[in-house]
Amino acid sequence: MVFKSLNPPLDSKGPSYQFHVYIYYATPVPTDVTVWDWLFDPYSPHCPLSKYPASEIAGYTNASTRERVSFAQVKEYTTFLSTALVRMFDFNEGDTVALFSQNTIWYPVAMLGAIRVGGVVSGASPAYNVDEMTYALKTAQAKILMTMPSSMTVAVEAAKNAGIPQNRIFLLEGEVEGYTTMKQLLDIGRSYGSEGQVKAFKIPPGKKNKDVCGFLSFSSGTQGCQKQ
Repeated sequence: MVFKSLNPPLDSKGPSYQFHVYIYYATPVPTDVTVWDWLFDPYSPHCPLSKYPASEIAGYTNASTRERVSFAQVKEYTTFLSTALVRMFDFNEGDTVALFSQNTIWYPVAMLGAIRVGGVVSGASPAYNVDEMTYALKTAQAKILMTMPSSMTVAVEAAKNAGIPQNRIFLLEGEVEGYTTMKQLLDIGRSYGSEGQVKAFKIPPGKKNKDVCGFLSFSSGTQGCQKQ
């Protein structure tokens, strides 16, 4: 069964024709909108939250524990997270967050939290060993590393090799003594109140969204080191 989006097609080429019969004017792809604004800015015509009731928009669910983060909560959590990163950990536009994790509902929160304030997200395979993870962190010039308890042995050693201090290693879920958790970061961000939240990054004048790096990905590295 084919499921079609309720939103109009995206196409910068203008009208579409089939057998000389006019079909639609496709929606132009915006060049001045960030990923975060596309998803969450209620004043944006592209944002699902401006089109549909929150109850109709899906979220993320942990199939094992049934823990769930709704789409509206993702917006709230990414706002709190980005505020904590900027105000407490000197995270700035263009800085990189490395995500070294298996699947978790907190992965998109971490990813979009960094993106919200103009950060760069660099994902890493949870199968990386210390040397591979060290290379990834150094190459991406990561300032912060987010990981899981199951990956801490590799994460801590690789972070040390890459010059990332312990207080910049965060846990997406679970707890390990001496390390800050995602939920603690959210509490930090929440403590600044509604007026103290950091404003979302905007595309600078004279640039388009394609000119701003948001995701720094690597190849699998099947033939030597992983490549950007």
